[in-house]
Amino acid sequence: MEALCRAGVAPGDITLIGKAYSTRAEAAEVLRAQGVRLPGSVEMDDPAVSYETEIGAVVAAEVARMARNRWAGRLLVLDEGAIAGRALLGHPDLWRRTHVVEQTTRGARWAAAVPRPFPVVDVARSEVKQHLEGPLIAESMAAGVRRVLHELGQGAGTLSLGVVGYGTVGRRLAALLAADGHRVVIHDSDAVATAAARGDGLSTDDLPKLLHRAQVLIGCTGVPLLDRTALIRLPRPLVLINGASSDIEFPVWTERVPSRRLPSDHDSPRAPWRHHYTLAGPVPHMLAAGGFPVNFYCQDEPIPAPRFQVTRALMLAGAFQAVSQRTPGLHRLADSAQIMIETAFRELT
Repeated sequence: MEALCRAGVAPGDITLIGKAYSTRAEAAEVLRAQGVRLPGSVEMDDPAVSYETEIGAVVAAEVARMARNRWAGRLLVLDEGAIAGRALLGHPDLWRRTHVVEQTTRGARWAAAVPRPFPVVDVARSEVKQHLEGPLIAESMAAGVRRVLHELGQGAGTLSLGVVGYGTVGRRLAALLAADGHRVVIHDSDAVATAAARGDGLSTDDLPKLLHRAQVLIGCTGVPLLDRTALIRLPRPLVLINGASSDIEFPVWTERVPSRRLPSDHDSPRAPWRHHYTLAGPVPHMLAAGGFPVNFYCQDEPIPAPRFQVTRALMLAGAFQAVSQRTPGLHRLADSAQIMIETAFRELT
């Protein structure tokens, strides 16, 4: 935010819609003091629905507010995950002034599938993000998995872990967990990814067999993986861990009620990411962190702060490219920016 303001953006023209499960209160207060707008809540109105529903409503309201107020300037949307894109499609009066930076693979896939009437810079699938940021996320995710297994009494001994999704994060995460001594089995619907897993010395299986072999299931797909109907058919309990984003990996939101919460030190019923839950039914599956990503709220963050600068640099580079882009559709992040960021990252770390 400070870099954007140094580049000429007025703090009062910035609206930041943070995801509650990853928002740091200290950072939010600093930004508010600088004049940045932060709508939304630090908790959920209804934990029994998908978080995407609630944040989507907040984003849609902000887009509608801008359209209603006849915003005359250009609109730069950062890290939107397809949420703002969907809202913007209903406001053609904003299209010609909109520029988007896409930081998530899920959002980039949607942008590629649905023609955008405004330019979108695809940072999510840039080479530098894949091989520099991806391993950092996986290391943070591995720390979250270890913490969750410890909290659920599964931290001792060797476990059979199923990892679904062998992309950039899933691949590195699987290697880290295998190095911990666990038996890691991979499933990916893509034949190339499956072959890569075998080449890395890991076992692979189809999803039904993996579900029967695993004690812990880690979803790294970014799409709904197992719903309640599929889960109640399984013969043995699983620990369900989200290794992707938001809470869509396991769409069992109606289970996030106080009666299903496991004992914890937190008393925050509208912050389901702070709790683990048991699922109702004949098989007592456990839903870690309410189905949210487990790489937040770690007491000992494994990634040194300077290495996180790669994420900020990618977003800023995407912003500069996006505002100079006029052609609608999806655009790859410029090679010159990627080279600059990688060079600086190597020097910094």
